[in-house]
Amino acid sequence: MDATLTRPNYWLFSRGIDLTVFLGSAVASLVLLAIGWQMGILNGESPDWTWVSAVLLIDVAHVWSTSFRVYFDKAELKRRFWLYLLVPVFGYALGVALYSEGSLMFWKVRATRASALMSWSSRRSSR
Repeated sequence: MDATLTRPNYWLFSRGIDLTVFLGSAVASLVLLAIGWQMGILNGESPDWTWVSAVLLIDVAHVWSTSFRVYFDKAELKRRFWLYLLVPVFGYALGVALYSEGSLMFWKVRATRASALMSWSSRRSSR
């Protein structure tokens, strides 16, 4: 049997596309932060287009594509039903609890978690 048929696929599209889009957007964000810092505009108000491009076009698209990949795959959903049911519920509850301690606490934990996940993901994909 062909080895590619038995290996699990962890990518939404392909390794190259996923890494380019998701890591590329992170690198682009860091470059834009550096430019904003040099121009002295980091502490000013962000224009609406920055929210649309960063949140709607990247983050929301990523969440929905992952959700479709998991929740519309009947075999995968059946295989890990409780995981896919409880993780969003507990994640939401944790987010509400953190935000009740203050928005700064919420965003600090969120940024730390995202950084750790990105590091773990890049190590895993380099295997």
